Amino acid sequence: MRAGRVWATRPRMSVLIFTSTISVIFASSLLYVPQLAVPLFSDRDHPQAWVRWIDSNLTYTSPSRIYLTVYFALIVAFTFFYVSITFNPAEIADNLRKYGGFVPGIRPGRPTAEHLSYVLSRLTAPGSVYLGVLALFPNDRAEADQD
Repeated sequence: MRAGRVWATRPRMSVLIFTSTISVIFASSLLYVPQLAVPLFSDRDHPQAWVRWIDSNLTYTSPSRIYLTVYFALIVAFTFFYVSITFNPAEIADNLRKYGGFVPGIRPGRPTAEHLSYVLSRLTAPGSVYLGVLALFPNDRAEADQD
């Protein structure tokens, strides 16, 4: 704090890491639900077509292109969903205004909230794609080890 002003601080990295961890956990958990349903609703002696499809396409032990694509899409979707729940630009803008902080070049209040929302969406889009690609690396490595 200097001369009654509050200076902007760097974003907390722990929030970004927590968001990425939650997105990957949600995506992998949701992809595991069909595998849990197979033993509950199917006959192992005479498996139905949907059981064979799940066994061949949605199994983590031998990931197919469909599994990897759905996994990537779920990670991107959950990243946007979780960020939209946890980060409220209007609340951040209001707190900045209350405590004398500001974003240089942006008026306090609603314009700051709109700017924060714009910046958040611009940062979340490449961040979620990066996270999705990063989460696919172990699967690509497992696929290369099987060949």
